[in-house]
Amino acid sequence: MIAAPAVVAERLDGFVASTLGAAGDPGVAVVVVNSHGVVSCRGFGHDGDGNPVTCDTPFALASLTKSVTAIAAMQLAESRSIELDAPVTRYLPWFAVMGPPAAGITVRDLLNQRSGFDTASGLAYLAVPASAKMTLEARVRALAAVRVGRPGERFQYSNANYDVLGAIVEARSGMAYQSYVRNRVLAPLGVTRVAFACDEPVRGYVRLFSIPVRAPRFPELCADAPAGGLVMGAAQYGRYLAAHLDAG
Repeated sequence: MIAAPAVVAERLDGFVASTLGAAGDPGVAVVVVNSHGVVSCRGFGHDGDGNPVTCDTPFALASLTKSVTAIAAMQLAESRSIELDAPVTRYLPWFAVMGPPAAGITVRDLLNQRSGFDTASGLAYLAVPASAKMTLEARVRALAAVRVGRPGERFQYSNANYDVLGAIVEARSGMAYQSYVRNRVLAPLGVTRVAFACDEPVRGYVRLFSIPVRAPRFPELCADAPAGGLVMGAAQYGRYLAAHLDAG
């Protein structure tokens, strides 16, 4: 039996109130969805500037962006603009890595995090100064200096996989990654109030891999937008989540 929205909201109020302080976060937004849409959405606490958190307060989605990039890639696969088992070099002829030939890495390997890129190779954005503006293509071209393992051999979580996917989306759609996602993936779902981390600074508290730090802005993610650059509020994200529960 599914609880009524009012009951869900009441339970959330109690849970969040008892855990927010313990978690060390100044504020949070919580959204609950079902296949019909948003059931409940509430903001708690405040943002880094002291403003109350609401369901429209923008949050950096970080790696939750990867699911959006995967949808973009699968749309292109459904339209036969790409083939999942085709080598990446078919769509990015300049793509190169160190180690096994780049031609052995397929689109499916990228989606499944089995390309041979390791976690460290996907964290290069942490070394990019906030004032720098590396493009997605430049980011992917830089992977030519990265040594990879044998494609398909084992799972290794890496942002690099989804940056390459984003570059493929750009190459096959003829659109900038951000434009494709906004117009082809999110807008049809009614998700229109979105941004990317490099559109404007996201200020306040940030959490880097569960380590809370006070920072004037979120790390530079322009070149890593497909792996972690989306920014939106909880209400908009709820719309996106609900679509996954309604047979797509």
